[in-house]
Amino acid sequence: MSEHVESHPLRGVRVVPPVYSTVEPGAVARALWQSLADGTRAADDLRAVLARDFAADHVDLTDSGTSALVLALRAATAGGVHGTVAMPAYACIDIIAAARHAGVRVRLYDLDPLTLAPDRDSLKRVLHRGVDAVVVVHLFGYPVDVPAVVALCAEFGASVIEDAAQGAAGRFLQTPLGGFGPMSVLSFGRGKGITGGGGGAFLRRAPARAPAQRTLPVRPSVGVRALAAVGAQWLLARPAVYGLPARIPSLHLGEMVYHEAHEPRPISTAVAMLARNALARAAADAAARRALAERLLAAVASADTVEPIRPITGAEPGYLRLPVLLRQPRAAASWLGILRPYPIGLWEHPEARNCLHREQGELRGATELRDRLVTLPVHERVAERDVQQIEAWLRDR
Repeated sequence: MSEHVESHPLRGVRVVPPVYSTVEPGAVARALWQSLADGTRAADDLRAVLARDFAADHVDLTDSGTSALVLALRAATAGGVHGTVAMPAYACIDIIAAARHAGVRVRLYDLDPLTLAPDRDSLKRVLHRGVDAVVVVHLFGYPVDVPAVVALCAEFGASVIEDAAQGAAGRFLQTPLGGFGPMSVLSFGRGKGITGGGGGAFLRRAPARAPAQRTLPVRPSVGVRALAAVGAQWLLARPAVYGLPARIPSLHLGEMVYHEAHEPRPISTAVAMLARNALARAAADAAARRALAERLLAAVASADTVEPIRPITGAEPGYLRLPVLLRQPRAAASWLGILRPYPIGLWEHPEARNCLHREQGELRGATELRDRLVTLPVHERVAERDVQQIEAWLRDR
């Protein structure tokens, strides 16, 4: 285990990549001004664009991706009472927070560490034990074959929730991540490929089980706090800049203590406006990340210290981050933006134990990811000097 991980005991704390937003301060100021004048128009525009781009019949805009997942879990389990859902064993702890607030129990399935996709045998075992729904997650923008999961779950009468919070404008079989299955979830929060400083969306398509009425009010707030967060994210974008305060333990940067989910609230107008603008740039931003990822993957191919994650056939990753597997134990390098995303698996997290079913098979793939996975920054504010230092790190020099 690396020095970076050893400094964080199992206390409900997870390490996350340096935050980043493509939204510059000027755009934040314009969004605040326009949101004061336009009322709910920004949310209506965002809802229409999401319905069009993701082929959704109904769109609920929420204050966060976690809130959107709460709505999805309730829709998939008839309100969450005594329901059971399957979730990946290696993922963001926020999905557990959503499960706990929705009132559902959780069974974990394993992942293939070479692709980040569900381990089919492990998922089948979980389905045999009994679940109402399966949550599939596109980790770091690496696509999962959602249609294959939907077909498998149909044999067991289980619904599928596609969690595309980290989709980052990735595509599978030419369809955008978040556009599959009866239900999907998006996030516009910090460090996401489509950044609004907060907010999320719950998308539904027939024949998903869902209430007929609108689940959230249509009068959102302005969202000043989210706008301030976006500006801070922009300032800390470069790895070299982020690395300075990240080394001060008292600031707790790069850490997130587990937070209980709350009752879903509507998106704010300013966040909706920023998310709408981010959607318009999403393809171009993803292309820039892809170009840098390909350069770093060339360095990975010639390095003895790491090996790449292989996208599944038909996948076009969004590269929210570039994940690689360490061949031997090694400390991460926060000053370069190289971090272990989740230093513990969900089965180990204290906050998860209250909602996990007791029986649990081996999770070899998730354990390997916990011990070996690090992610590299590939966003547009990674400068040439940063890239050269990351390449040197990959070569262990």
